[in-house]
Amino acid sequence: MAMKLRELEAFRAILQTGTVTGAAAQLRLTQPQVSRLIANLEAECGFPLFIRQNQRLIATSEARIFNVESERLLRGHEEVKAAAHRIRNQQSDHVRIVTAQPLADGLVSPALRLLTSRNDKATFSIEIRSKIEIEARMGQHHFDLCVSSLPIHHVAITTEPFAFREAVIMLPAGHRLASQPIIKLAELAEEPLVVTRRGTYLRDHLDHVFADAGIIPNIRVETALSGFAGKLVSEGIGIAFVDPFAAFALKSERVVLKPAEPAMALGYAFVLPAWQPASAITRALMGCIAEVEATLERIGGHGKPEK
Repeated sequence: MAMKLRELEAFRAILQTGTVTGAAAQLRLTQPQVSRLIANLEAECGFPLFIRQNQRLIATSEARIFNVESERLLRGHEEVKAAAHRIRNQQSDHVRIVTAQPLADGLVSPALRLLTSRNDKATFSIEIRSKIEIEARMGQHHFDLCVSSLPIHHVAITTEPFAFREAVIMLPAGHRLASQPIIKLAELAEEPLVVTRRGTYLRDHLDHVFADAGIIPNIRVETALSGFAGKLVSEGIGIAFVDPFAAFALKSERVVLKPAEPAMALGYAFVLPAWQPASAITRALMGCIAEVEATLERIGGHGKPEK
């Protein structure tokens, strides 16, 4: 018995709502119809998908693993339907974008404003993902343009670097270090820090510098997102070493941006799927992103790594 798309949609709906009633309303089906779809799917899978707990359906560990592949199939189906709609309505100026939050805020958003002012027929779909999620997504064929920090590796992509910048220190306005032209990372030894999680390029660099100096950093908050770290700085919670585009997007009178010593160069690239040529509208968006990047203030040096 082959799995049906409707069964996977019922599975997703219960994951989202937690009840058969909610799933039925979302799918515009009756409750018995949803129950039957889930029963059929469980029979085809050969393992239970949900257990009942306090009048809600809770996904089993097997269901959570299965959901990764199920969601990939459903998203692919939705992409096909969207593509058919665009072709039917002669909407060729569409770009599917994948990027991380700092780049979405600091580069992609103003670039979209620029491009739509030049082409009012352009349409976009945008996914905001962490760097780890972006790298995992590269082989799924569901994007036209990814804007990412480097390095990024996958056999199914090509990269076109467009910028090199230095990570910056973001600190609350009025802080004792705010008047210094450059801040040495060792000077942050006793300061409360807001840092990205271990395994990120920024965090690994920061840990390296502190370890080399024999310093145990005073970490107040650890977060997965560079942009959120910047927001916490604006609230006076600590000091952060952040992606420059996250810093520009969050720049205000409440924070000060300073170059760091030692500097850390960050590279940024357009990532394109190797299985298809970039469309004219994708190239136009890349041009707008490069234009926006060129207008942004440069803090510290050019940031290009030495060869």
